[in-house]
Amino acid sequence: MDKTTRGMTVLLLFCAPWCLGLECGPPKAGDECDNKGRILCNPDYQSALFCADGTKWSSLSPCPNCDHISGEDTLVSCHNGPMDKWYLAVAGARCVGAYDAGSTTKGSCSLDRSNNLVCQNGKWVILAPCIQPMMCKSNPSTKQLGCY
Repeated sequence: MDKTTRGMTVLLLFCAPWCLGLECGPPKAGDECDNKGRILCNPDYQSALFCADGTKWSSLSPCPNCDHISGEDTLVSCHNGPMDKWYLAVAGARCVGAYDAGSTTKGSCSLDRSNNLVCQNGKWVILAPCIQPMMCKSNPSTKQLGCY
């Protein structure tokens, strides 16, 4: 067996378990996860997945035009247009980067949009609950997240 054939054989044997298992392609609801608090956009960008307990991915409520936030794996943005945007995170999950400033302009909403969250000391915490029929979203004028 020449070097090229041997190299390809080793590569195939090394990669085969991942390509034959659940590791290929994006995760879906029910797949295993090991990063508690992580949120991902579904490939259709109309909903998100959440690793709640560190064992299985769960589907979240609708998240139209789902988008990942650079540097954050516990936060996604959703919007129905430029005037109706919100961010989803989980109280108690880790937050990093610019979001760890405690500013309400860098806040997020709970997964069910019933709470306004803020990043404090590296964790998402509840800033204020929303009283129904209001829900957490961005104010079109001020761009601040709150209950509207």
